[in-house]
Amino acid sequence: MTAEAKHHEDALEQFLLLCADASRADPPNNWHKVFDKVVVAASKVPLDNLEMDVATRFAIAVWYFSDAMTDSLEQRLRQPGLAPVRKRRLMYLVDRLRRFPVMEPAKASQMKSFVEHWHYLTSTADAQALRKAEKVNRYDKVAVAWGLAENVSGLMSKVLEFQTRHFVDKHALPSGYSELSRQKVAAAL
Repeated sequence: MTAEAKHHEDALEQFLLLCADASRADPPNNWHKVFDKVVVAASKVPLDNLEMDVATRFAIAVWYFSDAMTDSLEQRLRQPGLAPVRKRRLMYLVDRLRRFPVMEPAKASQMKSFVEHWHYLTSTADAQALRKAEKVNRYDKVAVAWGLAENVSGLMSKVLEFQTRHFVDKHALPSGYSELSRQKVAAAL
């Protein structure tokens, strides 16, 4: 393992610990310290320029700490001065990530409701942005729906390894995989 890979793994471990501590806090006063930074960083730059570290942290926060992450997202999305494209970036990420089977079904359902609540943001993209989004993201209908004219084709590949059963088991994270296994066993009986 290279020094850079080791550093990335150590930083990820630290982030997971911070997330776990923040999400267990009562009251959750540390949530915003941890998750707000991730939310701000994810909306700050076009998604085709999103750093792997930011994409990873955002995905992990949505998949495994969605309650805390939702609070930070809500706070950011309610800011009147935040550019609509930055809000749409955040909602695109949530909308795409909520569809992965790693999420517990109840959490995925909550995130779906969250997306539906903020769906009106799709109308903030003008016709020119929508046409460009259709050209740039012709294979990602979710990106087009959110009016993102940024190439997002490589974005999800950055985070795939963090939603595997191996990753979930290694870090003892809650996931939808146990629910999927129960469904398969029940269907087989």
